[in-house]
Amino acid sequence: MAFVVLCTGGITFANAAPASNAASHTASKGDKVEFKSSLPVTQEEIAAVDVLGEICPKLIGNNKKFDAGYERLLKDLMPNIDQPVLALKALADDAEYQGKLKEAREDANRASVQDNREVCQDILNYPANSKKTKK
Repeated sequence: MAFVVLCTGGITFANAAPASNAASHTASKGDKVEFKSSLPVTQEEIAAVDVLGEICPKLIGNNKKFDAGYERLLKDLMPNIDQPVLALKALADDAEYQGKLKEAREDANRASVQDNREVCQDILNYPANSKKTKK
């Protein structure tokens, strides 16, 4: 599962193909924008990061540096989405994504607290100048 990859291999999505221009939308909770099919990564990868956004504040505390790293990571995962955090929230209404999210939560529960904390630290230190976030 994607979360296990995150735990064991670090957070690397360098091989992701670019998203199509159809994905460059600002998604909000009320939008019915269909952007899933144009994402450069799998829903499993996005769900794994979504779960980390849920559990990391509990493991490392609320932290603005984590929030910034989390947003940079989401932007790398969804490079043509104007507001990836809102796009992630828009996926919450999608039944298929909910299944992936449930699996990611189960994976996180199976991982040790230390493994989860290490991945949270990776996000906390996610580079501001990663190749994908450079303009």
